[in-house]
Amino acid sequence: MRLTVGSRFVRFRAFGLAAIFLCTASGASQAAVLLFEDFETPAISIPGDTSPNLPAGWQSNGIGFPEVWRPGPLAVGPRWNEAEPMASPAGGNQILFLNEQEGIYKQVAAIAPNTTYTLSAAIGYDLAIGNPLNWSLQMYADSNDNGLLDNADTFLAQEFGGSGNATNPLPGDWATNSTSFDSAHIDPSLLGKTLLVLLFNTLNSSTSTSNYDNVIVTAVPELSTIQLVLASALALGLWKLARRRTA
Repeated sequence: MRLTVGSRFVRFRAFGLAAIFLCTASGASQAAVLLFEDFETPAISIPGDTSPNLPAGWQSNGIGFPEVWRPGPLAVGPRWNEAEPMASPAGGNQILFLNEQEGIYKQVAAIAPNTTYTLSAAIGYDLAIGNPLNWSLQMYADSNDNGLLDNADTFLAQEFGGSGNATNPLPGDWATNSTSFDSAHIDPSLLGKTLLVLLFNTLNSSTSTSNYDNVIVTAVPELSTIQLVLASALALGLWKLARRRTA
């Protein structure tokens, strides 16, 4: 039977619906933002001041005194190329300032199966006392379920300034860096454990500093093979149904 304009439209519409369904199913794994921290709260009222008051949920690693810093306009030139707000990929007025192996960490979420977790942050290079190599982004599983980052916890991923893969900022500026792991490739006993993220200054020296802003943790669940097979089968079924109706 010759294909009419109407039957062509039916086939085209069915093919379009099938394709849309398959693409939607294939792209169903969207990144969920589990954490975003810009260090703007609690606010520091005086430009140039620092505060030991960390944002809600963050804890010190017990070394030194991690601080949130509002560089302010007077820091432009001697310390930073821009402030109030800080230059992209940082932003806002406040940043995290670490030195001498200081670190802060936070509980994020239970580690789900077949999911890729990514920790990213804007890393800054202080012109006066900074070092672009001393920063570190790390992720751990809270293996002993005590809510603390300690020696019993399991290391999962890291990116740091001296790794060779890092994008270190230029003096007075900022650059985005990240690290990831796929929970499909970790010890299954760690599934369900709490993910801990650590921002850390690696060198034990008073001249060693690192700066952080716009910290983000995302999770992307992987579409299972069964879901892909079912989506493909349904798409094929829609196409065959359209062919029968136009035969």
